[in-house]
Amino acid sequence: MKAPLFLMFVGLVYGASIDAYAKEGGTYPLVTDDAFCARVQQFIAGTDLAVENVLYGEGSYWTTFKKSKPLTQPLTTHQYAGYQLANGESADFPVSIACKMKTAERILTAQPASENFTIADEDRACHDWQAQVLQHQRLPECCPAGYSQT
Repeated sequence: MKAPLFLMFVGLVYGASIDAYAKEGGTYPLVTDDAFCARVQQFIAGTDLAVENVLYGEGSYWTTFKKSKPLTQPLTTHQYAGYQLANGESADFPVSIACKMKTAERILTAQPASENFTIADEDRACHDWQAQVLQHQRLPECCPAGYSQT
């Protein structure tokens, strides 16, 4: 039995190299939105199920986000965006995004058999999502299903 996925999108996508980039006055090329972790969940698990994405505000990482748990019914992810650069300064853009999600295996186990949705037999790799973001310099429109924000 696999544990829930917890992804921290740092390094290639939101890494410390941003410090130098921001100081040079560059426009930050990557963005996030309120559906980021919902789309990552759909991409990683290969599903078109609707995803509820719970958002956590700046400063809530240790108090609420860390204790949160993703759900399979309804499929629910948790998203935290951090705005602190490696040097401790605040940024106007997200420097890190943390997502809590469920594996494809857990989603398959929890969902009744149906032809109304798709779920992959196994998860895609996180680096595949990062490659999509870097290649397109925007968030991929990977999945047809919607999401709801709570």
